Amino acid sequence: MFWRLPGVYSTSVGYVGGYTKNPTYEEVCSGATGHTEAVQVAYDPTVISFADLLAMYFTNHDPTQGMRQGNDAGTQYRSGVYCKDKEQYEMTLSAKKAYQEALGSSRGEITSEIPDDFTLPYYFAEDYHQQYLAKPGSRPYCSAQPTGTPMPESWLKENGAKLSGSFWKTYGPRPGCTIGVPNDPIPLETAMSAWWAVVQRAKTRVDLKTKVVITCVIPMVSGAFNT
Repeated sequence: MFWRLPGVYSTSVGYVGGYTKNPTYEEVCSGATGHTEAVQVAYDPTVISFADLLAMYFTNHDPTQGMRQGNDAGTQYRSGVYCKDKEQYEMTLSAKKAYQEALGSSRGEITSEIPDDFTLPYYFAEDYHQQYLAKPGSRPYCSAQPTGTPMPESWLKENGAKLSGSFWKTYGPRPGCTIGVPNDPIPLETAMSAWWAVVQRAKTRVDLKTKVVITCVIPMVSGAFNT
């Protein structure tokens, strides 16, 4: 889902939040390493904001399920956001609070892991996991279970989101499943009409250090990740 957003240059999948170095998929699935399966997003902040990524994160799964996503259970399926600095961390806490209020009594407490350690290493997963849904013969599988509750528009505006509520109504996750949408990126020109204001394309080199690690937004897809 992240790779569809305008301004996202690349996504990768890997492991974060554990105890051992360079874990393998089999080791992570054993639960012994403490890692969770993650999506790393490299993006251009002049086109899409961190607030937009958080909106996708919270609406793209059910963040109240603890150590599971649907039928997939285990520590590697826990929900979380692993930030690169304090600014991202504080905005993530703010987003969690806003989304909790939006969920109201329809769901339990949000269990997303949001550590204040900005140095946790991210380990790339094996090649056969990368961009899995774009591979010939991939078998889509979904247990992320989006709630259908949108991120409040007031929070989006207050935190500098570049994608509006109307954008999310058109392109946002639908309740119950995340795979019933095209895999193709949403063209910038198409998204422009739903933005808060006209966004100029960046003409400078993109700093790929501007990235965030977001976990278990979409769980494993037939032994591979979905970004």
